[in-house]
Amino acid sequence: MGNHFFFIKNATVREKRTILRRDDINTSAEFNRFKSETNDQQNYVRLKYPMFPRYSVWPAADVIAFFPRSNRDYELNYASNVGADDFKNKNLLFIGSFHTLSAFDQTLRNSNFSYQVYPNQLSYKNILSVLQV
Repeated sequence: MGNHFFFIKNATVREKRTILRRDDINTSAEFNRFKSETNDQQNYVRLKYPMFPRYSVWPAADVIAFFPRSNRDYELNYASNVGADDFKNKNLLFIGSFHTLSAFDQTLRNSNFSYQVYPNQLSYKNILSVLQV
Protein backbone atom coordinates (compact mmCIF):
# COMPACT_ATOMS: atom_id res chain seq x y z
CA MET A 1 0.00 0.00 0.00
CA GLY A 2 1.31 3.40 -0.94
CA ASN A 3 2.16 5.50 2.06
CA HIS A 4 2.86 9.21 1.83
CA PHE A 5 6.13 10.75 2.96
CA PHE A 6 5.53 12.66 6.21
CA PHE A 7 8.03 14.41 8.41
CA ILE A 8 7.99 16.14 11.78
CA LYS A 9 9.03 19.66 12.68
CA ASN A 10 10.16 20.23 16.28
CA ALA A 11 10.10 16.49 17.02
CA THR A 12 11.87 16.92 20.36
CA VAL A 13 9.37 19.44 21.77
CA ARG A 14 5.99 17.71 22.23
CA GLU A 15 3.99 20.94 22.56
CA LYS A 16 5.41 22.34 19.31
CA ARG A 17 5.62 19.09 17.28
CA THR A 18 3.95 19.29 13.87
CA ILE A 19 3.50 16.47 11.34
CA LEU A 20 3.94 17.81 7.81
CA ARG A 21 3.27 16.59 4.27
CA ARG A 22 4.48 18.46 1.18
CA ASP A 23 3.61 17.45 -2.37
CA ASP A 24 7.17 18.16 -3.52
CA ILE A 25 8.76 15.84 -0.93
CA ASN A 26 8.16 12.18 -1.69
CA THR A 27 11.57 10.54 -1.18
CA SER A 28 14.43 10.65 1.32
CA ALA A 29 16.55 12.47 -1.29
CA GLU A 30 13.93 15.21 -1.71
CA PHE A 31 13.61 15.46 2.09
CA ASN A 32 17.38 15.80 2.50
CA ARG A 33 17.46 18.48 -0.22
CA PHE A 34 14.68 20.39 1.58
CA LYS A 35 16.57 20.16 4.88
CA SER A 36 19.78 21.41 3.26
CA GLU A 37 17.93 24.52 2.03
CA THR A 38 16.39 25.22 5.46
CA ASN A 39 18.06 27.20 8.23
CA ASP A 40 16.68 25.03 11.02
CA GLN A 41 17.43 21.66 9.38
CA GLN A 42 17.98 19.91 12.72
CA ASN A 43 14.30 20.55 13.51
CA TYR A 44 13.06 18.14 10.82
CA VAL A 45 12.98 14.35 11.05
CA ARG A 46 11.21 11.72 8.98
CA LEU A 47 8.10 10.22 10.55
CA LYS A 48 8.97 6.72 11.79
CA TYR A 49 5.61 5.09 11.00
CA PRO A 50 3.59 5.02 7.76
CA MET A 51 0.53 7.16 7.12
CA PHE A 52 -1.98 6.29 4.43
CA PRO A 53 -4.52 8.48 2.68
CA ARG A 54 -8.05 7.13 2.98
CA TYR A 55 -8.25 6.67 -0.78
CA SER A 56 -5.51 4.05 -0.51
CA VAL A 57 -7.01 2.25 2.45
CA TRP A 58 -10.66 2.09 1.32
CA PRO A 59 -10.10 0.23 -1.98
CA ALA A 60 -7.63 -2.11 -0.26
CA ALA A 61 -10.51 -3.78 1.60
CA ASP A 62 -12.12 -4.86 -1.68
CA VAL A 63 -8.83 -6.19 -3.06
CA ILE A 64 -7.98 -8.02 0.16
CA ALA A 65 -11.42 -9.69 0.20
CA PHE A 66 -10.51 -11.40 -3.08
CA PHE A 67 -7.51 -13.36 -1.73
CA PRO A 68 -9.22 -15.73 0.76
CA ARG A 69 -11.76 -16.71 -1.92
CA SER A 70 -8.95 -17.52 -4.36
CA ASN A 71 -6.95 -19.59 -1.84
CA ARG A 72 -3.92 -17.32 -2.32
CA ASP A 73 -1.54 -16.32 0.42
CA TYR A 74 -0.92 -12.61 0.75
CA GLU A 75 0.97 -10.18 2.89
CA LEU A 76 0.18 -6.52 3.46
CA ASN A 77 3.11 -4.15 3.39
CA TYR A 78 3.62 -0.46 2.84
CA ALA A 79 5.46 0.84 -0.21
CA SER A 80 8.35 2.45 1.64
CA ASN A 81 9.11 -0.93 3.25
CA VAL A 82 9.29 -2.93 -0.01
CA GLY A 83 12.79 -3.92 -1.10
CA ALA A 84 14.53 -5.33 -4.16
CA ASP A 85 14.05 -8.92 -2.92
CA ASP A 86 10.30 -8.38 -2.86
CA PHE A 87 10.37 -7.46 -6.55
CA LYS A 88 12.48 -10.51 -7.30
CA ASN A 89 10.66 -13.08 -5.20
CA LYS A 90 7.02 -11.97 -5.01
CA ASN A 91 4.16 -10.83 -7.17
CA LEU A 92 3.32 -7.29 -6.09
CA LEU A 93 0.06 -5.40 -6.31
CA PHE A 94 0.31 -1.66 -5.62
CA ILE A 95 -2.61 0.30 -4.16
CA GLY A 96 -1.98 4.00 -3.75
CA SER A 97 -1.71 7.42 -5.32
CA PHE A 98 0.95 8.55 -7.77
CA HIS A 99 2.69 10.48 -4.96
CA THR A 100 3.35 7.23 -3.14
CA LEU A 101 5.01 5.56 -6.15
CA SER A 102 8.22 7.42 -5.32
CA ALA A 103 9.25 4.50 -3.11
CA PHE A 104 9.80 2.60 -6.37
CA ASP A 105 11.69 5.30 -8.31
CA GLN A 106 14.90 3.28 -8.60
CA THR A 107 13.08 0.12 -9.69
CA LEU A 108 10.80 1.80 -12.20
CA ARG A 109 13.68 3.75 -13.70
CA ASN A 110 15.03 0.50 -15.20
CA SER A 111 11.67 -0.93 -16.28
CA ASN A 112 9.16 -0.41 -19.07
CA PHE A 113 6.94 1.56 -16.69
CA SER A 114 7.16 5.26 -16.04
CA TYR A 115 4.90 7.66 -14.22
CA GLN A 116 4.35 11.35 -13.79
CA VAL A 117 2.73 12.89 -10.72
CA TYR A 118 1.45 16.09 -12.36
CA PRO A 119 -0.58 15.55 -14.44
CA ASN A 120 -1.14 11.93 -13.36
CA GLN A 121 0.17 9.62 -16.04
CA LEU A 122 1.25 5.99 -15.99
CA SER A 123 2.98 4.70 -19.12
CA TYR A 124 4.11 1.30 -20.28
CA LYS A 125 6.34 0.95 -23.30
CA ASN A 126 7.31 -2.13 -25.21
CA ILE A 127 9.23 -2.67 -28.41
CA LEU A 128 6.16 -2.39 -30.63
CA SER A 129 4.21 0.49 -29.10
CA VAL A 130 3.68 2.83 -26.18
CA LEU A 131 0.50 2.41 -24.15
CA GLN A 132 -0.64 5.24 -21.86
CA VAL A 133 -3.29 4.70 -19.22
